[in-house]
Amino acid sequence: MASINQHPIENLVQEATNLAKNGVKELILIAQDLTYYGLDLYKKRALADLLRELVKVEGIEWIRLHYAFPTGFPMDVLDVIKNEPKVCKLFRYTFAAYFR
Repeated sequence: MASINQHPIENLVQEATNLAKNGVKELILIAQDLTYYGLDLYKKRALADLLRELVKVEGIEWIRLHYAFPTGFPMDVLDVIKNEPKVCKLFRYTFAAYFR
């Protein structure tokens, strides 16, 4: 696997707070596979933890998730998507097809 560039939850929440103070209403989280968030920093998948903190940011109305592989998708992320109105219910999966 290639090197992963991850930022701690606290830093991302601070950045989101600063953006919201400047009028930003929507966050779009983009990665080759968001479900890997946290593995380097916390030694566990932490996307659900990140989302739980980002939804607390005042002024942010929508959080979109772009891209996740369906294999190994953390079920706790689905719980956050279901229960947090700020997290958009539509998210982008990455599908790869191999033909021989």
